[in-house]
This record gives sequence, C-alpha cells and structure tokens, in this order.
Amino acid sequence: ANSAEPLEIKFDQVTKFVIIRNETDSVGEIRVGFSSNGVKGQNFVRLAVSESLSADYKVTSVFLRSNTASPQSASIVAGLTNIPSERLSTNWSGSNGVG
Repeated sequence: ANSAEPLEIKFDQVTKFVIIRNETDSVGEIRVGFSSNGVKGQNFVRLAVSESLSADYKVTSVFLRSNTASPQSASIVAGLTNIPSERLSTNWSGSNGVG
C-alpha cells in the first residue's frame, strides 16, 4: 500500500470474515477501508505496526492505503462464502453515501 492511491484487494466470492494485519517493519500506519473514497476520506480504520483488524464482514474487496510517504506491507486472511462477488454489485460504493 502506498500513500498515492488506495490498493484494492478483490475477492472472487463474498467474505464471511476478514483479518488484516500491518506487517510493516518500520514506523507507519495503514488505512483499511471498504471503498476507495473511504480510505481517501475519513471512513477507515488505522492499523499501527503489528496491529490487526478482525471482522465478520460480508464484502467483495478491501482497500489499503499508507498513512506515510513510504510503502507499507500488510497480510490479509479472508474466509469465503459460496456467494459469487457479482451478486453484490453495489458493495460499499461510496457513491451512495456508504464508505
């Protein structure tokens, strides 16, 4: 993840849960959100170095963005359902007041 544009991680199927961990070795936070507009704006969760977020969210993608000028690293674990991502076509768009 870098500070310029959010990095979108897409899933082929709707998630049952997601776990995201900031794996950066140096100082720096990662913004985690569920829309590009969210991590660019104010709808995100900040993860400090070695901090993680675990949530039972049904989503088709997550967005990461560095809070510093240097790139940051993260790991993502997701449990997937049998529901194809295409079934949630307006998932957290940010354009409908969400995200």
